Amino acid sequence: MIFKILIIISILLNIFFLYYINKKNIKKFIFKSKIKKIDVTDIHEIFKLKNISNNLSGPKKEAIIKSFSISTDNNIVGMTSDYEAWIISSLSKISKNIFEFGTCSGKTTYLMALNSNENSKITTITLNPDEALSFAKMTDDNDVSFRNIKN
Repeated sequence: MIFKILIIISILLNIFFLYYINKKNIKKFIFKSKIKKIDVTDIHEIFKLKNISNNLSGPKKEAIIKSFSISTDNNIVGMTSDYEAWIISSLSKISKNIFEFGTCSGKTTYLMALNSNENSKITTITLNPDEALSFAKMTDDNDVSFRNIKN
């Protein structure tokens, strides 16, 4: 009898452990994203890849950007990834009027300025940090997004 109980406890612990390790994948399987995924090469011609060799493709000359690195010591929540920064910078090369809603650290603003044409216009707006204290989370709001906005 005790042996059966130990086996059941062991099985339950293993199930819990497997769930804990794979909970993101399990959530993706159960809850489908409302956002349609598309390949970046389908967004604009600038993102089309060129063949470098038989098994390697890379960005065309038009998508080579100016960039910079930020130290991991900077504790900025919600900062854009390098991939996102590349997309924003590449789009800046072909844009005349750029509007940024929510400036945060200024990294993307700086990247857009580095990569946009001389006659491009960049406008950014953001909230006063003191106003973040008055934000209220709605039931439909994503927890991570809401935390990032407040931070």
